[in-house]
Amino acid sequence: MSLDEPQAGDHVETINGIQVAMDATMVSWTGELVLDYKKERGNFAFLSGSSC
Repeated sequence: MSLDEPQAGDHVETINGIQVAMDATMVSWTGELVLDYKKERGNFAFLSGSSC
């Protein structure tokens, strides 16, 4: 994960007011993922399925 400008061919969405860009080939793999911030650990975690 990085904080860069969208590249040609990226899939771009605005989610909760934040522009998110990802490689278009990743869209089908990430459709059900949730990005969660873990305050106690100070990091982000990807959640899917029963972990949500």
